[in-house]
Amino acid sequence: MSGGSYAMWLTPFDPNKKEDFCYIVRGIDTQKLNPQGIRKEIERIENPNTYFQCSLVGKLSKEYAEKNHGISKYIEKLDTMYQEGFILKVPINPKKLDEIIKIAWACDIGSPTSPEELENFVKTHKGKIMSPYKMLTELDDSEGICYNEMIIKGDPEINICGIYYKENYPNSKPYAEALQQIYESVTGEKIPVVGFCPSSYGSYSETSWDKLESFGNFTKKQELFYRFQKGEIFEKIGSGSLYTPTFKLKDDSEIMKRIEEKLGGINIGEILDKIDKKYDWSKFGKL
Repeated sequence: MSGGSYAMWLTPFDPNKKEDFCYIVRGIDTQKLNPQGIRKEIERIENPNTYFQCSLVGKLSKEYAEKNHGISKYIEKLDTMYQEGFILKVPINPKKLDEIIKIAWACDIGSPTSPEELENFVKTHKGKIMSPYKMLTELDDSEGICYNEMIIKGDPEINICGIYYKENYPNSKPYAEALQQIYESVTGEKIPVVGFCPSSYGSYSETSWDKLESFGNFTKKQELFYRFQKGEIFEKIGSGSLYTPTFKLKDDSEIMKRIEEKLGGINIGEILDKIDKKYDWSKFGKL
């Protein structure tokens, strides 16, 4: 099966594993490290009255993926919003996961950062949940803007079990170790630091067609998220599907305005027109 539940895909945290793992992680802006901020992070993760953003990461050998999920392919998704952050231990229970996972989409969906605005965002978009397989494979880690986004409801059963950093970023490990020290000073607990080693990552120039193609792929995924609201049945397309397939179209102008504001006033229409003239969009991923 190519979809599967999150309970089937998530693996117990093992700091010694360099492959065959799938975790939920929360990126941390380590440029602003301080004990008070870390304390707030812990409280937010454990508080059932709040929500927080995170990502699904995984690195699965072809043999592991075939044995456990019936998929004969190597899977790697290690991109995150920040290069360092927390690895979360979540309850591997289907019913509990259904309660705490409110949104899961294969790209950055531009959700608000303030807890109050995020709560309203969840009320509007909850139930838009892609399968773990789609989360890990829809955007390639070499495509620049390629991390997925989940919004989870805080819960006392969610714990921080480790800290990750990106091995392909020179200064990432020292920041992760600083995060480890601050976490220990706040909680009295020393948790392991592990490196994620991606086999590829984006390195495009701002004007290259590769960059535009990547940008177009990302914006198509993000646009799709905002195009659908609860209301009408949305049929499954291709090999994967949404867990809650009930959506209807939303006004395109609102979508474009939102994306352009996020990108600092860039005219997305002009860029996509250029891409449309050069590329066949049918080759890009389907939902």
